[in-house]
Order: sequence, then structure tokens, then C-alpha cells
Amino acid sequence: MKNKATKTTFPQTLLDPETFTLTYELVPGRGAGGKKIDRLLEFARLAGEDGRISALSVTDNAGGHPA
Repeated sequence: MKNKATKTTFPQTLLDPETFTLTYELVPGRGAGGKKIDRLLEFARLAGEDGRISALSVTDNAGGHPA
């Protein structure tokens, strides 16, 4: 398992059998602003700095249902 300080790209993690690929899906909810979006963006920023999450996915309201 790689040290979390070692930054790799998402495709690299998929190709490396020694690396566990972790993805995280974020659902922003209605609207394009406000505190919910600010929290989502802050989480994404912190996740990128941390390095354990290989990829983030931001949905357009999962399943087509408004949040």
C-alpha cells in the first residue's frame, strides 16, 4: 500500500495492484451556490490535499431526483 503522502493520478491507482483505489461521490443538491456548495468544495479541496481519495465525482442529482 502506498504512503498517503505519495501523490498518484487516478489512472495510476487503477493500474497498480499494490494500490487501493478510493473514489468518493458528492451530491451538491439544488442550486449552484450557497453553504451546501461551499461545504462540498471545501471537502473536495481537503480530499485533494489529503491524498487518500483517488477521484471525486460530482453528480447532477443522483438518479435524476432533486436533493
